[in-house]
Amino acid sequence: LSLILTWRNSCLTHHTTTCAPPVPVPLPTRLLNVTTDPPLLVEPTPGTLGAYLTLSHCWGPNPLITTTTSNLHRHSTTGLPLETLPPTFRDAILTTRALGHTLLWIDSLCILQDSRSDWAREAARMGSYFAECEIVLAAAHAAHSGEGLFRTRDAWGHQPWQGGVRMPGVAGESVPGKVRAWPAKEETVTLTREIGWDRGKAVRKGPLDGRAWTMQEGWLAQRVVRWEGFQVRWVCKGGEGCENWVGMREGEGAGEPWVRSLGGMGKGMERDLYMGWYRTVEEYTVRAITKQFDILPAIGGLASRFEELVQDRYVAGLWEGDLHQGLLWTVEGPIQPGEQRFRAPSWSWASVNLTSIKFGNIPKQEYSSWIKEWFAVDEVTTPLASANAYGEVDGGTLKARGYLRELKLAKPSVGGKVYGIRKNALLNPETGETLGTIFLDYPRLSTDPTLHVWCVPVMHAGKGTGTLSSVCLALVPTGSVESQEFKRVGLATITNKKWDQDFFPSDGKQSICIM
Repeated sequence: LSLILTWRNSCLTHHTTTCAPPVPVPLPTRLLNVTTDPPLLVEPTPGTLGAYLTLSHCWGPNPLITTTTSNLHRHSTTGLPLETLPPTFRDAILTTRALGHTLLWIDSLCILQDSRSDWAREAARMGSYFAECEIVLAAAHAAHSGEGLFRTRDAWGHQPWQGGVRMPGVAGESVPGKVRAWPAKEETVTLTREIGWDRGKAVRKGPLDGRAWTMQEGWLAQRVVRWEGFQVRWVCKGGEGCENWVGMREGEGAGEPWVRSLGGMGKGMERDLYMGWYRTVEEYTVRAITKQFDILPAIGGLASRFEELVQDRYVAGLWEGDLHQGLLWTVEGPIQPGEQRFRAPSWSWASVNLTSIKFGNIPKQEYSSWIKEWFAVDEVTTPLASANAYGEVDGGTLKARGYLRELKLAKPSVGGKVYGIRKNALLNPETGETLGTIFLDYPRLSTDPTLHVWCVPVMHAGKGTGTLSSVCLALVPTGSVESQEFKRVGLATITNKKWDQDFFPSDGKQSICIM
């Protein structure tokens, strides 16, 4: 704990331009008052300013204790005795006290878990809770709240002694150096000059880093203390430190990568910001989530922060001002099992159960040459399921004008294999000529013998890009083709050179609605 205080003081002293100073902020709806015995759940008067810590943790399959409408009064009056709390909560309370703080926010205790309205309201505020708290306590190594923050460990390698020395330099001159020493396991110890530091060996990811909800908790935080597999680590926006380093390493620390690198962006750099969002989604979608309908709420805090930077309209995980690129996602990983209820319109990456999503990386200098007047978005609507503008949606439509062409999907013939043509090939339905490749959102669709796809080009590699191809949305009608209502089933790339010459309908663009 003394080391954590040292890191905190160093941050407050040296990171005045990167880390926000701790100032009174609006308090969350509910908090644990850790100074009482037992701790009490309190509800500050709306608008009350103060300071608090938050806990970032994995719930595990069976949460040990939560606050509900039935026990809220008890938690607020008789309190939560420490002996009834799981180890992670208990350790977080003790740490909060030791750091001189009064208030602690824990999601499972401070949100009513059986009230959908309370959950929706608090989920919308969760990003600000983690962004505005003084320190996030992160149980990085724990798969559930029963494992605790603290753990018994071998002290070898965790408490270095630091001393100043002068050592031979590269050219023979004497230069300052540092010595780090640990209790020796051998009789002979060799001291070597520290050339650098190996962050990869010091930083250990744990279960917390594989969960969807916890991504924004760490990225939005000003300061994080992480209890990792074999040591404690400090991460803030100005740097990081851990037990087996001497001092604090200045430089990249906590926070959104697109804010760290682009915070001082100038006019004309919006493309870089949008690419930062797509990289964020790519990292987010490889994480696990228990309830698939939380896909949008769990990244909502990051979306809110991003909106401040890009000044654009958020539409079900994408941005209205960059839909030409945002629509071009592909499914790279296996689809996670889970409920199939509606979460997002089919044109959004959030419509599939959380899996690895990838976006095409079109170089900034070539972006304008990819866009042609082939696909025009007229209107996007995403009705919200609650007051949370970055949370669940009840529906979504994308009305656009484009060139619609029916193509044939190569079907398996013998043993599920396609002979003579590559897998997932798109064919000219009249000649059987291979035109390109389809990347299906749900791989099982490739075995559907009734599947016919309609492709609408969104972007095209024009002259000077070094390639000739079109990227298309692959659609299927939701009813009759004449109704012009479709849903997305994948993304297609057309590499046939005659595509833009011979295959566009002579009657021009058609108005379509993608659900």
